[in-house]
Amino acid sequence: MNEYDCSPSMPKSISKLPEAVQKVYKEAFNHIYKGKGSQAKAHAIALGVIKKRLKHSKGKYVAMSDAFNSVEYYTFDLLAPENKLIINATGDEVTFEGILATTDTFMQDATTTRKFSEQALKDLADQINKFGSSHPDVDHEVMSQLVKQYGNNYEMIMNSLPKSKGIIKSIQAVYESGKLWIKGILGAGYKKIMNKVRGMSIEAISEDVDYSSSTINKAKYLGFTFAVKSNPKIMNAQVTSVTA
Repeated sequence: MNEYDCSPSMPKSISKLPEAVQKVYKEAFNHIYKGKGSQAKAHAIALGVIKKRLKHSKGKYVAMSDAFNSVEYYTFDLLAPENKLIINATGDEVTFEGILATTDTFMQDATTTRKFSEQALKDLADQINKFGSSHPDVDHEVMSQLVKQYGNNYEMIMNSLPKSKGIIKSIQAVYESGKLWIKGILGAGYKKIMNKVRGMSIEAISEDVDYSSSTINKAKYLGFTFAVKSNPKIMNAQVTSVTA
């Protein structure tokens, strides 16, 4: 089946919807379909986008308010001394290790505090161990724009990322005594980008925040990003050693 360029080629259930809703559906469907996703997968994701971005009220489809589609975006900045990830690195591999996050309170922005629950950090550790080195790495600005565009639609964000494997050769995570520790290896590919990279980060999002206690109950791991134009937001992650 070709891309949906006009409403008659769409499923009847979609072609009967308002033009604005069809546009949202087509945009999401074609994005996944162009990325060599199956017809069924593209359809399912496009329907999910409609449900997350629009609601049916009084016979009309209207955009969701922020309350319906709220998502928080977390950047764990991994920086070696002097704000450089790698200093005079040589050889084919670089090993790094450190604390990614803790259960301590941190500043999400100038006026907002947050803290991770133990379960949220345990879940992140499980996700990193499962998907850590398989996710591609992208420019931080690219990931940030995808989160802004798709909000809490995790699957849409992940399907919009490149399919090629990044330079993270391997990574392991473990939660212990209120701290989420990571240890990873950058492959030889780091040499091609280190002269322009200002920092490396691990990204996550959450739509399960207890605002009364500022506690993040669940988080979803997005992968690694490299900052080229500017450093990502610095949180309480810290690299404890970099070995080249």
